[in-house]
Amino acid sequence: MGMGNITEIALNGSGDVHFSLELTGFFHEPALWERGYVNYTVSQEDETLFSVQVNFTLEEKYNATWLNMSGNITIEIQSTGSDNPTDDKPGDYYIASSRFALKR
Repeated sequence: MGMGNITEIALNGSGDVHFSLELTGFFHEPALWERGYVNYTVSQEDETLFSVQVNFTLEEKYNATWLNMSGNITIEIQSTGSDNPTDDKPGDYYIASSRFALKR
């Protein structure tokens, strides 16, 4: 499994951006290859504002506030994982729920 998504958020004006993320992920640790992961990154132009990578977490919560922001914010999610059809375990997965709020 390999998944990816890039989303761009255009800020309509400027102000403080409040960010929250709830991230859950489970990736098997197979004997023959590396364990999978999900990487969640928030950036603006060439600057990384927030980045986290997990391969096993039940539910982590992250929060950040960026002051006097304007322009575009880019969200990039990349994951890799696997599923072994010969065992009874569920396949690798992640759930990412985020919220961005612009306060003027």
